[in-house]
Amino acid sequence: MSDKHGRSPVGNTRGVVLLSVCGALLYGSGIVGIAYVAGFPSVLHDLQRVDAPWIAASLAGVALSWVGYYIAFEALARLPGGPDLNGTERLAVVAAGFGCFLFKGGAVIDNFAMKRGGTDKRVADVRVSTLKSLEHAPIAIGTCIAAIVLLALGHTDPPPLDFTWPWALGPVIGATIAVTLAARYRKRLRSKKGILRGLAIALDGIWMLRELAAGKRSSGMPFIGMTIFWAGDMFALWAALLAFTAGISFAGIVVAYAVGNVLTRRSAPLGGAGLIDLVLPLTLWDCGASFAGAVAAVAAYRFFSLWIPLPGAIAALPTVRAIQEPNAQSMRTREPALQRAV
Repeated sequence: MSDKHGRSPVGNTRGVVLLSVCGALLYGSGIVGIAYVAGFPSVLHDLQRVDAPWIAASLAGVALSWVGYYIAFEALARLPGGPDLNGTERLAVVAAGFGCFLFKGGAVIDNFAMKRGGTDKRVADVRVSTLKSLEHAPIAIGTCIAAIVLLALGHTDPPPLDFTWPWALGPVIGATIAVTLAARYRKRLRSKKGILRGLAIALDGIWMLRELAAGKRSSGMPFIGMTIFWAGDMFALWAALLAFTAGISFAGIVVAYAVGNVLTRRSAPLGGAGLIDLVLPLTLWDCGASFAGAVAAVAAYRFFSLWIPLPGAIAALPTVRAIQEPNAQSMRTREPALQRAV
């Protein structure tokens, strides 16, 4: 995996194959295990009644989510001080990051590309931290709104109150605390080492996200792209549920989706194989979907999310590994931008 010398965070071909097989086994075990709990006959019955057009719509939603993530990454990378990567290299970084062969998640690819593309090490760490925060911001805002709507309409149990109340209050309280801490302590901690250095990077990432939200560093494209990413992914899950007649209210799906995605598929080890496949059907069922239909829907949705991108992710690896560091002259012309980057 990655090292301090900037080598590729992706191992050799054998390692990629072994981790992909491991992801496949985890995905299969998770789906079979939760199908056993739901009852194999019930799940098979729903699989036989699949509505093919909705399955196609689910695949289209996953494809749209990839486009959204690329827009967000592209917009963030193009800010002053970002990596010196061409369009093909940026596309390869995003594609490779969706591979299920990354034990530490797709963020390691983003971090490698930022540093290898000429971004200062600390600036690169802050950019990746910002990307992680950006990845969670739209889903937190959307789920907060959905939870408030459900509470206002009295639509509870399902979804249970221990899902809706935390999401109605948590994002507002959490964002307030995070921005306050970033405003007060991010500059003080920049010279520290160890855990405090990591905290300073996280706080700088939060503050940069705040500036992006305020339109001080971009025209809002990072947020637009990441919102498209989440909207496409949620649509894919909604369409899969309709394909197996397990549909619930869209607000209920949003809450179940947020609770069930303990880690996002971009940040989770091996794309969340096994973990999300087990948890998401349970949260959907708790929010009103039929258990067997939820299992079938998640199996299809996660197949599209994990395995359809795999050939493209593998094909992108040579381009990612071949990213060259800018020469000294190029770096000198970029020094003012690097100084303004955080």
